[in-house]
Amino acid sequence: MSILLQKFPMIYVDRFKKNNGEDYFVGIANFTIDETEGDFMPILLIEGMGQTVEYNLRSKLDLNGKKLILAAVKSFEILLLNFKNENLEYHVIDIKSQFGFFTSNVVVWDTTAENAVVMSAEVVHKLEK
Repeated sequence: MSILLQKFPMIYVDRFKKNNGEDYFVGIANFTIDETEGDFMPILLIEGMGQTVEYNLRSKLDLNGKKLILAAVKSFEILLLNFKNENLEYHVIDIKSQFGFFTSNVVVWDTTAENAVVMSAEVVHKLEK
């Protein structure tokens, strides 16, 4: 977790793991959102997606103290509204690099609902000098 620049309470991933045969680390989130916070769920999921991509980028690249920021969300789709919020996994599908920007496709799975995909998004990170 020390690889991330975010600090509590802004971290939306509890831990990272690398599955056999996968190219990227998977972000694991164990939390519960009550009904008053439910409207913010897509925002929290996007932040968790961004942090998972950042962790993968920082673990693979030598950034020498450069800032890596979540610059944009090009698209997202909410696929499952009624999920348990307890055991979520952020899976990076791919990361593409061009001109100091990293574009990533990420999905969020609810592991308690037979790995149902909750949300998918294409996020963009910018490498600042």
